Amino acid sequence: MASPQPPRRIALAESSSRRGWVATILMVFVGFPAYLAWALSSTPGTHYGLPVFALLGALAAFFAIRSTRPPEVTVGQDALVIHAGVKTTTLPLDRVVRVVGTEGRLEVQLVGNEKQSFFAEMNLSEARLAELAEWVEEAKQARAHAAAPAHASRLGRRGRPLSAWREELRQLTAETADYRHATLSRDDLAAVLESPKTSPEQRIGAALALAEAGHAEDLERVRIAASACATPRVRIALEAIADAREDEEALAAALEDEPRGRRRRV
Repeated sequence: MASPQPPRRIALAESSSRRGWVATILMVFVGFPAYLAWALSSTPGTHYGLPVFALLGALAAFFAIRSTRPPEVTVGQDALVIHAGVKTTTLPLDRVVRVVGTEGRLEVQLVGNEKQSFFAEMNLSEARLAELAEWVEEAKQARAHAAAPAHASRLGRRGRPLSAWREELRQLTAETADYRHATLSRDDLAAVLESPKTSPEQRIGAALALAEAGHAEDLERVRIAASACATPRVRIALEAIADAREDEEALAAALEDEPRGRRRRV
């Protein structure tokens, strides 16, 4: 199987959002001096407002800086990810029908006649918007023509606690597995990991099973699969597995990012 293709990204605007820079300027040149004037004129010894202002200032700075980031779309074979202002939206690619760009707005048409609109200061040419639509169609076609790995269903979590799921994965790859738990080869696991047809939890299951053996080339395959993943939470989880870092929170977050959207036990 060919190596997974990395996602493609396109910025919807050539420059940062004006609203973000306005928010940043107001915070620095208005908010902070206003606080200093208040603090210096307040009763001595009543500086309890400083920690509160520092926290609020940090939050304001975070959102202001994030809002200066140009809106961007990431197109992968697993998902379409839209970064607009402080919001990041992840749409599984199998739900996406097409994207349409108009002045100041990006519209994503989903299955079932559902639509999602994202407002941004877009200044892309019609040619670039057409290229974005072409990328989405190419990713959908690649996903549609990919073969579904035969063993993918065996690697799913199926609502089990994370510890029980990982124990099952160890049994599936153990050389002493009996006839009821036939061993999966490294090639079987790699096929599940690299296929765009598999679900996030199946891909993570394959990555965990490959990492269990500890072969350097398998960890590199997990790392490559992570770089080809557009879904942020799944990419972070795969990177943690590839780097041999036990990150239960990253795994739990990625697994909760499933389309069903229900919170599971860890």
